[in-house]
Amino acid sequence: MNILQHLICLGFTTLLITSSVLADQICQRDGIPQHLSNSRFSYDEKNVVIDNRTGLMWTTCIDGLNGERCESGTPTLFTWGEALLRTAEINENEGLANHKDWRLPNIRELTTLIDIQCLKPSIDMESFPNTPASHTWSSSPYHTLTFYSWYIDFATGETNTDDRLNKKVIRLVRSVR
Repeated sequence: MNILQHLICLGFTTLLITSSVLADQICQRDGIPQHLSNSRFSYDEKNVVIDNRTGLMWTTCIDGLNGERCESGTPTLFTWGEALLRTAEINENEGLANHKDWRLPNIRELTTLIDIQCLKPSIDMESFPNTPASHTWSSSPYHTLTFYSWYIDFATGETNTDDRLNKKVIRLVRSVR
């Protein structure tokens, strides 16, 4: 190998190492008031999280992941229509945490989970472990383009709209109050 090949190899190795480091959640806590506090959430042995501020109960894991820390399984991707059908299927069959009134959250409810101090993913990883930094569907349709609906990109915490035929993950919610 000549020197140029060594430099290219070294640069590629550095890129790979940097990419893997960037895959971890990045949080900027200094100088930013804490948005989500641990006292805001209550935990249940049935893999749900209760938001004491909003009165909403959330599934700890996105659909497809399970286990105490959402450590097993594979995130399931759904079109918007499939996501609505999956929610109905869960409620009709087994339910979750002894409840059968789960639903896809609307966009305002889903935004309450955004941790503005963090990226990749922009969510409290203590309350919602192993959440992928990916797009999560809401139940909210987009008013201008009737074949679009709202979602949150949990890599950045941004809200956006997309064609309902594109696939995204889901996290279910129900009202406690």
